Amino acid sequence: MQIGSLPRSICVFVLFSINLLNYIDRWTVAGVLTDMQQSVSKGGFGISDAEAGLLTSVFILTYMFFSPIFGYFGDRVNRNQLIFFGVTAWSSAVFLGSFATTFHQLLFCRGLVGIGEASYANVAPTLIADMYPIEERTRILSFYFVAVPLGSALGFILGGQASLFFGWRWAFRITPGFSFFLALLLCLFMREPMRGLSDGRILVDYNEHISPPISSDDQEQSQSETS
Repeated sequence: MQIGSLPRSICVFVLFSINLLNYIDRWTVAGVLTDMQQSVSKGGFGISDAEAGLLTSVFILTYMFFSPIFGYFGDRVNRNQLIFFGVTAWSSAVFLGSFATTFHQLLFCRGLVGIGEASYANVAPTLIADMYPIEERTRILSFYFVAVPLGSALGFILGGQASLFFGWRWAFRITPGFSFFLALLLCLFMREPMRGLSDGRILVDYNEHISPPISSDDQEQSQSETS
C-alpha cells in the first residue's frame, strides 16, 4: 500500500525514527544535568538541584497543556503539517537551547520542546492507525512505541558521551537536523491517509456479514409457520 510516494512500511519507519529522536531529545538533558550544574567558570549555570528539576517540570507542564489542543486540531487539520510544525518547533528549541547563556533562557527552550513534542505525540499514532487495518495495527504500533524506551536510554547515553568529549552544549546539537529532515521527508512524499480509512474498510466487511434486522411482521409470519 502506497501512502503518497512512499510505501506505508517506509512511512512507519520514518515515524518511528522521529519518535526515537523525540525521546532522545527529551532525555538528553538528564545525561548532561550534572555538567549544567557546574559553576559558570566551568561552563555550567551553577544551578541547584531544585532549579535543575525545573527543566523537566516546565517541559511536562507545557506538554500537558498543549496535548489536548493539538489533539483537537489533529481531528480537523492536515496531520502531516501538524507533525512538521511540531518537529520543527522542538528541534529548533533543542538547538537554540545549546546556545543559552542563562538558565532562564534554557528553561524557556525546554518549555518550547514540550509544545513541539505534544504535537507529534498526539498525531503520529493516528496516522499509523489509518494506514493499517485492526488485525495488523497493534503489531505496527508496538514497533513504533519501541522508540520510547530505546530513545530514552539513548538520550542518557548519547547526552553523557557527547558532554564528556565535546561539552554539554553539543549534546543538544546532534539530533535536530535529523528530525527536521525526516519531518520534511514526510511532508513532501507522504500523503495523509484518510481518517478512519482502515476502520471503514473493516466496517464494510463486517456489515456484509450481518443479517438485516427482523421486522415484527417477519416475526409474526415465522411464528405462524411454526405453529
